[in-house]
Amino acid sequence: MFANKRIILYELKLENFYDADRSGFGNFKGMQAKLQYFKDLNVDIVAIDDILNQYQNNFNLEEIKNKYGSIKDFVDVVSLFQKNHIELAPILDLSNIKQSFINWNNMMNLYKLNNEINAEEKNLYLTKLDTYLLNKPFNQISLYDIFEFIKYFETILNFYLKLNVNAIILDNFEFLASAELKDEKKTGFINDLYKIIKRKNPNITVIFKSSNNNSFLYKKLISSKNKSFDYLYLTYLSVTQNKNKLKLNFKRKLNYNYVFKFIKTFSRYSNVIIALDSNKSGRFISKWGSEKSYFSESLKSILLFLYAGNNSIGLYYGDEIGLLRANFKDDFSFNDENFNEEKRFYQSKNIKLESFFLYHSYFNKLSSYTQMPWDSKLSLNYKNNENIFYAINHKENNIQSNLENKDSGLLFIYFLNKLIFDTKYEEFFMTNKFSIKHKRGFFMFKKSLKNEQLIFLINLSPRHKKIISPNDCLILSSSYINKFYSELPNQLSPFESLILLKSKN
Repeated sequence: MFANKRIILYELKLENFYDADRSGFGNFKGMQAKLQYFKDLNVDIVAIDDILNQYQNNFNLEEIKNKYGSIKDFVDVVSLFQKNHIELAPILDLSNIKQSFINWNNMMNLYKLNNEINAEEKNLYLTKLDTYLLNKPFNQISLYDIFEFIKYFETILNFYLKLNVNAIILDNFEFLASAELKDEKKTGFINDLYKIIKRKNPNITVIFKSSNNNSFLYKKLISSKNKSFDYLYLTYLSVTQNKNKLKLNFKRKLNYNYVFKFIKTFSRYSNVIIALDSNKSGRFISKWGSEKSYFSESLKSILLFLYAGNNSIGLYYGDEIGLLRANFKDDFSFNDENFNEEKRFYQSKNIKLESFFLYHSYFNKLSSYTQMPWDSKLSLNYKNNENIFYAINHKENNIQSNLENKDSGLLFIYFLNKLIFDTKYEEFFMTNKFSIKHKRGFFMFKKSLKNEQLIFLINLSPRHKKIISPNDCLILSSSYINKFYSELPNQLSPFESLILLKSKN
């Protein structure tokens, strides 16, 4: 258990991360092969989707094993990572916990049949229909719902505990705080769920992951005397302005005031994990950064913004190199059966097809399911997987190119991790003398400790910003790596950011 220290969580999509044995799908062995990569990133927890999802509506055990790996492969990865001080945390969708139970039941049947019955007899016991059961998602609270919910949840929890999992992420938990409950009882079910988990294993790290922006609930959980979580994982910034009305007037213009309000509220807490990206929307760097002239500068400023608070850090795979939106073909329908109907509606509003398609390319969640690019080549391993998308910049921007480029986002994260977690400046992130100011896309973070101040000047906008520079400051780093500073500037260029150290003596 991490005892609320500041951590780095790395969320990935197993299928798209790394294929170690040419199965056509990312797999457990692929994660195992990239252990050193996670260590280099200083990752504490690797978050993956519920592994029981692989058994949904599937009655071919060997096919599952050949794609993703067996349960034993998963246990081996968990054990190896724990020996290297990294926990694997499955993400459980609480509103859909019955589906996990159905998947678990199917998995148990498959392994039982595989061990006890020969291949010719299997079809007598299990058919395709056996894996399809009616599943009603939980979205409200009643005594019966709670009884059913706990029954399913404990089964899944016990399954993971038997696999020696020491961290778990609970997604879509907000429905447990029913609107019908009084304020003083709103967090009661969440508190009880936390206690149930801790009774099973006091040392397991329990992380609640947000599905919407219920700031009132999150603040209540943080301030509650009754502990309800070890970490609160907030991903709502990833869907900022992710609204259909943008299609009517397509402008990628970030609402900085909203971002400031969110960061000011939650970035003070080490037990709050803040992420800028998630699988709920397109890539953050494509929507709010720069894909061309200021690519590396905008990437580094956005990463610095994430690191500048006292919060724990959430990285969605590819964030560390600035992975961009997926390269969809012009006729791609984004797996939406109403796509053509919606397209015709916006055409009736004189929205060009190109603009409509571009909006989806930037904001649709499928744009976040891109293959993790390890080099400039298209992986031949994935040729049998039709669901693999490649980022538009994967040939020029991949792990190999980032390691060779001193101006890369990946090396900048290595620098930030060293600065914040492994130098004397670590103390600045434990102090309550912490302030945040904002003006039209320019953010200033100040952290005071004894006779020194650590100051972050961050320009998240594509425009020049006039600033009043603090006096007598030492420049520790800049997002403009090739820029020489003879003195502190009185303005910041687009996406230019500085880390300063000021002595008060």
